[in-house]
Amino acid sequence: MKLLFLYASTNGHTRTISQHLATYINAQQPTWQITQQPIETAHTITPSEFDGIILGASIRYGKHHRAVSAFIDQHQHTLTQRLFAFYSVNLTARKPEKNTPQTNPYIQKFYQSLPIKPTLDAVFAGRLAYPEYAWYNKLMICLIMKLTHGPTNLSTIKVFTNWQAVEHFAQRLIAQLTQRYSWRSGKVVQGGEPSP
Repeated sequence: MKLLFLYASTNGHTRTISQHLATYINAQQPTWQITQQPIETAHTITPSEFDGIILGASIRYGKHHRAVSAFIDQHQHTLTQRLFAFYSVNLTARKPEKNTPQTNPYIQKFYQSLPIKPTLDAVFAGRLAYPEYAWYNKLMICLIMKLTHGPTNLSTIKVFTNWQAVEHFAQRLIAQLTQRYSWRSGKVVQGGEPSP
């Protein structure tokens, strides 16, 4: 099994989540081959060589990185033939009522612009680190936090990510990939039909 993890990370936390997912899966399935790299270098790989493609993207000023939708547009045929998973990382997901793909406004808006939808998806709360931001970004994010009742102290560094949720997503990935591989290999899988 070959997996490709691509991430669009602004300040590094989406990369950290990608690494956590890959490490967890590798511990459960040590024979699986995992490749990780930033979305900006996606032109150096051939997605069709992988059994699963897991794409993660952070939100900056209400939008996912443009390279993410460009990658999906360019490789939509391949993505429909593989397990395609997507997760969004944003601070809005720190709120329980906005921490699922169905209730998170950013991911719902993003899906409206895509030609295809992922097989699996998730939303994870990100990391707030005012001291690491440029002054303009710091003020803008502080304003957003004030409007959404988040931390506004400019010395705040806080990770809102629910790591159990990240590992649950990894478990779902393993289950889906194992099921798909078993059906394609002609093995009997307990519990239902092959994944679409």
